[in-house]
Amino acid sequence: MNSNGSINEQRNKGQIRLLLSPKEAAQALAISERTLWQMTKDGVIESIKVGTRSVRYPVAGLERWIAEQAKKSAW
Repeated sequence: MNSNGSINEQRNKGQIRLLLSPKEAAQALAISERTLWQMTKDGVIESIKVGTRSVRYPVAGLERWIAEQAKKSAW
């Protein structure tokens, strides 16, 4: 996700990317990359290994995690 609008706005324009870099995913979740790495290591956040060294985060997985967190924090 980038600063050009929400995921839904990007999807409507056909500009959505399916995978985010660690930096982009951390920015999208408003957390540090270090926190993202720990969540990845703990299996809290879905990630995909690309090649031997790269990790990417599926937008759909991030959206699911956000929805789960919203349900947990609902009054």
